[in-house]
Amino acid sequence: NGQRDRIYDHATLRLKADAPVPNGVCLALVDYFSHPVSRTDASVATQLPSYFSVDSYQHTEDLTLVGGADSFSYGDIITGNVSGVSGKVYGTKADGTLQIIDLISAPVANGLPTGVPEKASNLHFVITDHINHLNTVSLAVKTASVTGVTNLQIAYVNIPEHEGLSRNYSLRDVVDYRPRRQDGDIWKANSTIENVVVPLDCESFNMDQYPGAVPSYTMNAYMGRIDSVYIDKFRKIKRKQGITATYPVPPVIKEREGMAVFQVMLPPYTFSHSHVLVRPIKNRRYTVKDIGKIDERVKLLEYYVALNSLERAAKDRPILDGDGLDRFKNGILTDNFNE
Repeated sequence: NGQRDRIYDHATLRLKADAPVPNGVCLALVDYFSHPVSRTDASVATQLPSYFSVDSYQHTEDLTLVGGADSFSYGDIITGNVSGVSGKVYGTKADGTLQIIDLISAPVANGLPTGVPEKASNLHFVITDHINHLNTVSLAVKTASVTGVTNLQIAYVNIPEHEGLSRNYSLRDVVDYRPRRQDGDIWKANSTIENVVVPLDCESFNMDQYPGAVPSYTMNAYMGRIDSVYIDKFRKIKRKQGITATYPVPPVIKEREGMAVFQVMLPPYTFSHSHVLVRPIKNRRYTVKDIGKIDERVKLLEYYVALNSLERAAKDRPILDGDGLDRFKNGILTDNFNE
């Protein structure tokens, strides 16, 4: 797919060694993520992309607008007066389609967002929306009508991975500053890439200096948890939830609550059910016959423990000869005289 550890290169299509050479024209249908051009850098008088993160794949839509599409620019927060959905303008395509990211649900009053916005799933603009953007500096209101909505949300689990040289990288868990190869650039005779598009946020850094660049960000971290599954006196299966912590401990199931049967260990941000560890708790049910065998083994154990104690006491007891030296013990006979 063209991805490298340090760059987005062109994808390639290669014929397998044992495959026959096709005689006709080959048609390749490719699904790919576009690198939209959206941010303007005045110093170079061009538009450059930003970095990629999990939000580059999720909470995105394309809006087909009537009236005012060209007036919106990167960073504008638009709100639909019907759906109550707000989003940030990421860019505008050549056909006038507006690219929207970071969809949120916002209370709306008079067509403008009010109150505290919240992120949620299944957020979409609707065709009947009339979108507005209020410029807080000039107090000018930009408006347009939505005539088409293309949902581009990618399920979190379907965000791809990059197969690196030393390890695989989940693109949902990284801030991706890799530059991309310019569209239309072809390999030269010396096998070098002539044109590279570097993300605007890091264009001042040389590629060799990337490892030394220190980004600053705020993040929320998940913690693990251990739950206990138990059976109560009414033979109902119940779960007692533990407390999330860096080093979680399972909750205690008291006798009056029931009998614990499982401990369920949930790792921080449980991505898949396969990551959940279930540990059974051994609760052996003893019969009268089992108890009789245990009683016999305990009695036998008590006998040999007592016998061993007597033998050691006799061995360690000093028996002196006429010169006051401890006599050599050739053998020890013990009897507790209980019979």
